[in-house]
Amino acid sequence: MNDRNAAAVAAAYVQTVETIDTRIDNSRSDAQRRAAHWLTPDLAKEVAKGLPGGAGWAALAKKSAWTKATVTDVTPSGADPTKGLTADRVVQVEVTTYGRSRKPIGKPTTSTMTVALQRTTESKPWRVTDMQTY
Repeated sequence: MNDRNAAAVAAAYVQTVETIDTRIDNSRSDAQRRAAHWLTPDLAKEVAKGLPGGAGWAALAKKSAWTKATVTDVTPSGADPTKGLTADRVVQVEVTTYGRSRKPIGKPTTSTMTVALQRTTESKPWRVTDMQTY
């Protein structure tokens, strides 16, 4: 993965955050921690605090559920993902949840997200500063 390409970093971050496995993860926070190296240090500290599993997580865990995320960059043309010090990428992610039987549970969900990134110089890697789902 080329971390000097904002599109690649945004896609890798979203794919990692949206990929969970209740057989090895304790909550969605584990996926967020796996993706933390693509975050700015300040945002990584916030993510490290974690989120509780909740009732939804318990229901997924009961089915030994895991997800597969497919990410597509849909940023309007003209935004070069290798130039500049700040970038905004728009991605769509389709998440399919599977259960113990390896068959999908329900229908895939599709979300659109904006991922904000920054870096200190063009020779440094991109880091995620914010992500919004809409």
